[in-house]
Amino acid sequence: MKLVRLLAIVFAAALVGGAAGSVITLLVRNDGDNPHVRGSLVHLGPPDSLARFTPQPFCVALHHFCISQPETGKPIALYTYDPHPIFREQGCEVVWHADRNHENQDGSTTHGTFDDPCGGSVYDITGHRLFGPSPRDLDSFRVEISKENNTVVDTRTLICGGQQRIETHDCPRAPLGD
Repeated sequence: MKLVRLLAIVFAAALVGGAAGSVITLLVRNDGDNPHVRGSLVHLGPPDSLARFTPQPFCVALHHFCISQPETGKPIALYTYDPHPIFREQGCEVVWHADRNHENQDGSTTHGTFDDPCGGSVYDITGHRLFGPSPRDLDSFRVEISKENNTVVDTRTLICGGQQRIETHDCPRAPLGD
């Protein structure tokens, strides 16, 4: 009889603990119905407040992106993990160097570059690949200006680097960090 009562108590405790764990997981994840979605909406304040960083990018290390404002156009939020599959898998992040110059093949010079310390790829301030083994430009996140005049970076969906910058779930994210 004591064994049956003990088993009933253990079973009830496991049931309550499992239910509590499920509720906590749902509260913490906060990503809708898809448990595989990572990221969040990052609010950076009014667009005018970011303009003071031009021509230098403003990096948000916690969310693994740097936002830059090209001379024309809207801000770009560049994912700071190198797009090369091997280096991304290793967690290699590109680093902005304002004082570095890159001599381009056409004889021009790019002032300020994102550099990949693992593979040696080099990117300009817009994320365009200038040199190295990476297969494409830096990936990015969507940037919107809200009705409240707030710059919002959506780090839930990665946009593959390249000419068209198409939103897709086919760009793998780095296994570490974000």
